[in-house]
Amino acid sequence: MKKQFTQEEAREIGENIGVDFGVYDLEEFRMGLGVEIYTRLERMEKEAEGE
Repeated sequence: MKKQFTQEEAREIGENIGVDFGVYDLEEFRMGLGVEIYTRLERMEKEAEGE
């Protein structure tokens, strides 16, 4: 399951963690969020299967 973030969601998340969108591209950050969530979720699921 891959979570897609809207630009508004990505901006809110970024602002909450201190991302400077004058330095970092919002669209790249948004895409990276989806990849990071998917990758971590997949790893957690594999770890849970091993327990």
